[in-house]
Amino acid sequence: MHIRKVNAYGVNNYISLNLYEYISPRNSLERLHNSDVARQCEKAILQAKIDALDNVEDKTPLLFKWIDEVVVPRLQNPLKRLLNFLDSDIKKKSIKEVAEPKYFFYIKSLFQNEIEEKKYRGRVGHKGRGKRIMTAQSYINYWSSLRACIKKAYPQHIDTFPKDIGHLKTNEKLGKSDIFYTNEEIKRLWETPVFDERNYYKNIKGTIGVKEACFFSLYTGLRISDIINLEWGNIKKNANGVYYFDIIMVKTNIRLRNSFPQFARDLIGERKSKREKVFSGLQGSSYKNSYREFTYNRWKAWSQRAKIPKGKTIHTFRHTYGNNLYKACGNLYEVSKALGHKSIKTTEEFYAPKNNFEMNGNLMDGLYNL
Repeated sequence: MHIRKVNAYGVNNYISLNLYEYISPRNSLERLHNSDVARQCEKAILQAKIDALDNVEDKTPLLFKWIDEVVVPRLQNPLKRLLNFLDSDIKKKSIKEVAEPKYFFYIKSLFQNEIEEKKYRGRVGHKGRGKRIMTAQSYINYWSSLRACIKKAYPQHIDTFPKDIGHLKTNEKLGKSDIFYTNEEIKRLWETPVFDERNYYKNIKGTIGVKEACFFSLYTGLRISDIINLEWGNIKKNANGVYYFDIIMVKTNIRLRNSFPQFARDLIGERKSKREKVFSGLQGSSYKNSYREFTYNRWKAWSQRAKIPKGKTIHTFRHTYGNNLYKACGNLYEVSKALGHKSIKTTEEFYAPKNNFEMNGNLMDGLYNL
C-alpha cells in the first residue's frame, strides 16, 4: 500500500507504507490483519495531514485549522463558534499557544463559568446569540473534543500535554427517564410515519431509512455511525439459525459481534450483495451528508410528530437497548461486551443499579449456621 503526498508545487510523491491487505479475507485472522492495516493507514494519513499543515515560518498550525483536520465534521463549526464566543483571540492562536498550561486552564475556567451562567446560545448561524440554551452535557462534550484535539497534536506540535487538566463539573444529572425510551414512546414512534403528507415523495419504496435504522438500534445497540456504514457482508447467520452482525466499530475501531432477533432481521428486508449498504435510505454523498440530511433532519421531524420529549435522540435507542438487556440478563459484563464498551465503568455509569447496602446484612444472616 502507498500514500500520495502533494507538495506546495503540486508535485506528487508516492511513499510505500510497507503494508499489504487481503482483498477478500476468508477467516478471522485475515479480517483482524485488515483492521490492523486500516488503523496504521489512518495514522499515516493523519501524519500526512500534519505535515501538510506545517508552515515554513511556524511549524505549529493555528488551532482552528487543526480542528478542521482532526475533529469530526459535525462538531467542527459548533466548537469553533463556542471557542470564539468564549475568547475572540483564540482563533489567532496556534496549537502551541493554546496548549500552554496557563492558557489552557484559563479556557477551562471559561467553559466552567459558561456551564453555570449559560450566556451562550447554541443556535446555528446566530454567533452565540440564538434562542437555544445549551445543556451542561453539551459543554462537557465540546470540552472533551477540544482536549482530544490538543492531545492529538502531541508530540508533533507540542512538547507536552497539560497534566491534571481534568473534566468539567456539573450539578445537572440526567434522570433515568431522560436516558431511556419508555414503552409508550416506542409505540408512538412505531405508529407514526416518518414523512407527513407533504413529503410523501421522499419515502421511496425499497429503501431502508431512518425508522428502520432507529428500531434496528433498539434491538442491537449499534451506534448510528455503525448503522449508516453497515454492509450486507456484516450480517450473518450461524448453523443454529441465529442472526448476528460482525463489524469494526467506527468510533472505537474495535471489532464487535452480537446477535439480534428475527424482528430486527425483518426490518432490513431482502438480502443483497455483500458490499451494498443495508440502510440504503441513509446514504448521501458523504458520511456528514448521510447523517445530517438523511438521518438527523428526518429523525427530528419524525420525533416531533410522535411527541417525543426534547433531549431524547437517536443515541437513546442504544441506551434503551443496554438498559433492557441488563434487566433481562442481569449481567453487567455481558451488556458491556454487547455494546462494545472499552471499559466496564462506562457500562456501570449508565445501567448499574444503585448499591443497596442495607440488604447485604440480611442476605448474610444465618448463612453459615454458626
